[in-house]
Amino acid sequence: MIAAGQDVPDLLPARMVNEFVYCPRLAYLEWVQGEWEDNVETVHGRFVHRRVDDEPASDVPAPEEADPARPQAARSVMLSDPELGVIARMDLLELDGRVATPVDYKRGIAPDVPNGAHDPERVQLCVQGLILRANGYACDRGILYFAASKRRVEVVFDDALVAFTREAVLGLRTVAMSGRLPAPLVDSPKCIRCSLAGICLPDEVNAMSLPSLPDEVRRLVPARDDRIPLYVQAQGGTVGKRDERLRVVVKDEPPQEVRLMELSHVALFGNVQVTTQALRALCDQDTIIAHLSYGGWLYGITAGLGHKNVELRIAQHRVADGVQGLAIARAMVTGKILNQRTLLRRRARFATCRASRAPRSAGAPSGIDRRAHGGRRHGRETVFRRVSTAFPERGRLGRRGLCGRGAESAPASR
Repeated sequence: MIAAGQDVPDLLPARMVNEFVYCPRLAYLEWVQGEWEDNVETVHGRFVHRRVDDEPASDVPAPEEADPARPQAARSVMLSDPELGVIARMDLLELDGRVATPVDYKRGIAPDVPNGAHDPERVQLCVQGLILRANGYACDRGILYFAASKRRVEVVFDDALVAFTREAVLGLRTVAMSGRLPAPLVDSPKCIRCSLAGICLPDEVNAMSLPSLPDEVRRLVPARDDRIPLYVQAQGGTVGKRDERLRVVVKDEPPQEVRLMELSHVALFGNVQVTTQALRALCDQDTIIAHLSYGGWLYGITAGLGHKNVELRIAQHRVADGVQGLAIARAMVTGKILNQRTLLRRRARFATCRASRAPRSAGAPSGIDRRAHGGRRHGRETVFRRVSTAFPERGRLGRRGLCGRGAESAPASR
């Protein structure tokens, strides 16, 4: 994680150079601010790379020790070039003596473009080639393997591609050191399938910062969140991990499993054990684990590192300590009070409508008794006026609860 104004780490990942060529704003969000969000493409990409990611790093012979008569292949090779300031994990490295050819796996089909692949993928592969050259190997080309079409595409590291790659590395480092989030792309088809579109908000940002653009904003369709909590109350039970599932084992009972991706949080009641593997998996996907007594008293919470956007945290603390925090707090409390007033008015109309249709005995109130609750209504309006105007910083504490007291005591319509 990089805070604004700090030095950028010496070694930039080759994948981040890929992201920078694709979209500088995307690279900044991921590399500097630590933002990440999965979609179908990223999940499938991890599945395609599962063999490489799960294997330990392979040892490769030094260039002077390589035997031309014995071609070799190594997987998950991690190398770096301190002079250029880049590092890469190569999916597959084919060695023929001193000649090294990096092979990078891609999830999709091979595109029908003049160079056989798009620039971000070509630049990422060229970074690997430059790293191999810096480590003494001869490398003038690489291979992109597209899993969907099962096709190998050769990428030649000519002078133009090498110059473009070096420029991209310098550009990423410059943007990261600037501490300023680059502007989003304008009406780009790249944004539609980007997993960070909901965080980047390209159309919304452009609509506010570039008045000359059309006001139309592409609609974001978020995925449904159907995750559910897992409650484990069986005493002596154990929560473990098996593949991508949590496995709950209780003595003399058949084991039960639930998929990790379907969990919103896990609650453990009483004497329930949880394995280290399960803890690590839950923390990795930011799923909270609540530890409770048998009767439901909360002892503590186990959570992952959570959000890693250092710039956002710094800005939040700066706003909280300044005058701007008071304006934000006032707007939030005002909005909640207005929502309470709207709900009360709806309930009053509904109760009055039902009461007018139902037979009433003599003297029975119709709907909400406005005489009884008029004082509370006027009290809420008084609090609303106080909140809408300036008041001391400590004065905003308790205003929403004071206004909500009348809402809680209003009669419910049944």
